Amino acid sequence: QFVVDQGLARSSDETRQALDIPDPTPVISRRGQNGDDPACAEALSMFLSLAGSECGNLALRTLPRGGLFLTGSVALALRKALRGEEFRAAFLDKDRMSETLATIPIAVVTEPYLGLLGARHAAIGQAAIRSRRPTSWQVTAQGGR
Repeated sequence: QFVVDQGLARSSDETRQALDIPDPTPVISRRGQNGDDPACAEALSMFLSLAGSECGNLALRTLPRGGLFLTGSVALALRKALRGEEFRAAFLDKDRMSETLATIPIAVVTEPYLGLLGARHAAIGQAAIRSRRPTSWQVTAQGGR
Protein backbone atom coordinates (compact mmCIF):
# COMPACT_ATOMS: atom_id res chain seq x y z
CA GLN A 1 0.00 0.00 0.00
CA PHE A 2 2.88 2.35 0.79
CA VAL A 3 4.28 2.00 -2.72
CA VAL A 4 0.92 2.89 -4.27
CA ASP A 5 0.17 5.69 -1.78
CA GLN A 6 3.54 7.31 -2.45
CA GLY A 7 3.01 7.12 -6.20
CA LEU A 8 6.05 4.88 -6.71
CA ALA A 9 4.10 2.36 -8.79
CA ARG A 10 0.55 1.45 -9.74
CA SER A 11 -1.21 -1.74 -8.78
CA SER A 12 -3.84 -3.64 -10.74
CA ASP A 13 -7.40 -4.06 -9.48
CA GLU A 14 -6.79 -7.80 -9.35
CA THR A 15 -3.78 -7.32 -7.06
CA ARG A 16 -5.62 -4.87 -4.82
CA GLN A 17 -8.39 -7.45 -4.35
CA ALA A 18 -5.86 -10.22 -3.68
CA LEU A 19 -4.15 -8.07 -1.04
CA ASP A 20 -7.37 -7.72 0.98
CA ILE A 21 -6.37 -10.49 3.40
CA PRO A 22 -4.88 -10.43 6.94
CA ASP A 23 -1.34 -11.22 5.71
CA PRO A 24 -0.73 -10.09 2.11
CA THR A 25 3.00 -10.96 2.22
CA PRO A 26 2.73 -14.13 0.08
CA VAL A 27 0.75 -12.26 -2.59
CA ILE A 28 3.25 -9.40 -2.71
CA SER A 29 6.28 -11.71 -2.85
CA ARG A 30 4.78 -13.99 -5.50
CA ARG A 31 3.55 -11.18 -7.77
CA GLY A 32 6.71 -9.18 -7.19
CA GLN A 33 9.03 -12.06 -8.06
CA ASN A 34 6.97 -13.00 -11.11
CA GLY A 35 6.76 -9.37 -12.27
CA ASP A 36 2.97 -9.64 -12.38
CA ASP A 37 2.35 -6.30 -10.68
CA PRO A 38 4.51 -3.13 -10.76
CA ALA A 39 3.65 -2.14 -7.17
CA CYS A 40 4.50 -5.59 -5.82
CA ALA A 41 7.74 -5.59 -7.81
CA GLU A 42 8.68 -2.18 -6.38
CA ALA A 43 7.79 -3.26 -2.81
CA LEU A 44 9.94 -6.36 -3.25
CA SER A 45 12.78 -4.26 -4.65
CA MET A 46 12.62 -1.93 -1.65
CA PHE A 47 12.58 -4.89 0.74
CA LEU A 48 15.59 -6.53 -0.92
CA SER A 49 17.54 -3.27 -0.76
CA LEU A 50 16.74 -2.67 2.90
CA ALA A 51 17.31 -6.30 3.89
CA GLY A 52 20.58 -6.47 1.96
CA SER A 53 21.84 -3.28 3.55
CA GLU A 54 20.91 -4.39 7.07
CA CYS A 55 22.45 -7.84 6.53
CA GLY A 56 25.63 -6.03 5.45
CA ASN A 57 25.54 -3.99 8.67
CA LEU A 58 25.06 -7.16 10.73
CA ALA A 59 27.90 -8.89 8.91
CA LEU A 60 30.23 -5.97 9.63
CA ARG A 61 29.33 -6.09 13.34
CA THR A 62 29.81 -9.85 13.66
CA LEU A 63 32.16 -10.82 10.78
CA PRO A 64 30.61 -14.26 10.22
CA ARG A 65 33.52 -15.84 8.33
CA GLY A 66 31.62 -19.12 8.03
CA GLY A 67 28.75 -17.36 6.32
CA LEU A 68 25.56 -15.43 6.90
CA PHE A 69 22.56 -17.76 7.05
CA LEU A 70 19.11 -16.36 6.30
CA THR A 71 16.25 -18.30 7.89
CA GLY A 72 12.51 -18.16 8.26
CA SER A 73 9.43 -18.14 6.09
CA VAL A 74 10.26 -14.84 4.39
CA ALA A 75 13.74 -16.05 3.42
CA LEU A 76 12.23 -19.28 2.09
CA ALA A 77 9.58 -17.45 0.08
CA LEU A 78 12.15 -15.04 -1.36
CA ARG A 79 15.13 -17.40 -1.73
CA LYS A 80 15.42 -16.80 -5.48
CA ALA A 81 15.31 -13.02 -5.05
CA LEU A 82 17.73 -13.13 -2.10
CA ARG A 83 20.26 -14.84 -4.35
CA GLY A 84 19.87 -12.06 -6.91
CA GLU A 85 21.95 -9.01 -7.66
CA GLU A 86 19.74 -6.45 -5.88
CA PHE A 87 20.16 -7.99 -2.42
CA ARG A 88 23.88 -8.66 -2.97
CA ALA A 89 24.56 -5.11 -4.22
CA ALA A 90 22.90 -3.60 -1.13
CA PHE A 91 24.78 -6.06 1.10
CA LEU A 92 28.13 -5.00 -0.41
CA ASP A 93 27.44 -1.25 -0.54
CA LYS A 94 29.67 -0.35 2.43
CA ASP A 95 32.48 1.77 0.91
CA ARG A 96 35.88 0.55 2.13
CA MET A 97 34.37 -2.52 3.80
CA SER A 98 32.88 -3.93 0.58
CA GLU A 99 35.93 -6.11 0.00
CA THR A 100 35.57 -7.65 3.46
CA LEU A 101 31.87 -8.33 2.90
CA ALA A 102 32.58 -9.92 -0.49
CA THR A 103 34.40 -12.74 1.32
CA ILE A 104 31.33 -13.66 3.41
CA PRO A 105 29.08 -16.28 1.82
CA ILE A 106 25.31 -15.83 2.13
CA ALA A 107 22.95 -18.81 2.23
CA VAL A 108 19.21 -19.30 2.60
CA VAL A 109 18.46 -22.15 5.00
CA THR A 110 15.73 -24.35 3.54
CA GLU A 111 15.25 -26.68 6.54
CA PRO A 112 11.59 -26.12 7.55
CA TYR A 113 12.11 -27.40 11.12
CA LEU A 114 15.23 -25.40 11.94
CA GLY A 115 13.75 -23.92 15.13
CA LEU A 116 12.76 -27.35 16.44
CA LEU A 117 16.17 -28.76 15.61
CA GLY A 118 17.81 -25.88 17.48
CA ALA A 119 15.56 -26.41 20.49
CA ARG A 120 16.38 -30.13 20.44
CA HIS A 121 20.10 -29.39 20.30
CA ALA A 122 19.81 -26.95 23.22
CA ALA A 123 17.80 -29.44 25.29
CA ILE A 124 20.36 -32.20 24.71
CA GLY A 125 23.12 -29.78 25.71
CA GLN A 126 21.31 -28.79 28.89
CA ALA A 127 20.66 -32.43 29.77
CA ALA A 128 24.36 -33.22 29.32
CA ILE A 129 25.35 -30.32 31.59
CA ARG A 130 22.86 -31.35 34.28
CA SER A 131 23.98 -34.98 34.19
CA ARG A 132 27.50 -33.87 35.16
CA ARG A 133 26.34 -31.69 38.07
CA PRO A 134 25.69 -33.54 41.34
CA THR A 135 22.16 -33.25 42.67
CA SER A 136 21.51 -32.07 46.24
CA TRP A 137 20.93 -35.64 47.49
CA GLN A 138 24.26 -36.77 45.97
CA VAL A 139 26.12 -33.98 47.79
CA THR A 140 24.42 -34.85 51.11
CA ALA A 141 25.10 -38.60 50.73
CA GLN A 142 28.79 -37.83 50.18
CA GLY A 143 29.02 -35.83 53.40
CA GLY A 144 28.84 -32.42 51.77
CA ARG A 145 26.63 -29.49 52.74
